[in-house]
Amino acid sequence: MEKINGMTCSMRHITASDGEILSQYVCEKFPWVFDTGYGYILMLREYQYPVLKLKEMGISKSVRKLVFCMRKQHEIGMICFDPDADTLDGYDVFDW
Repeated sequence: MEKINGMTCSMRHITASDGEILSQYVCEKFPWVFDTGYGYILMLREYQYPVLKLKEMGISKSVRKLVFCMRKQHEIGMICFDPDADTLDGYDVFDW
């Protein structure tokens, strides 16, 4: 069994446009983007350079910065965006 370091943060860290993009990739059955019914899980370890993949998808710079920093500081392999989770200080927050 493999252990994956992960974190959960508020959906308020993604834009409405990011949410639309992520939902499109879930529909295409990408093996690393999951819709939880109330948020999204990104399995970042599926790509060597997940931030570049997010950029290719059209995900906002704010989300890419958050993912980059969390991977570098905490070595996460998974991030969950949840509407009930706390926001993280120092990162952009959006109301939509």
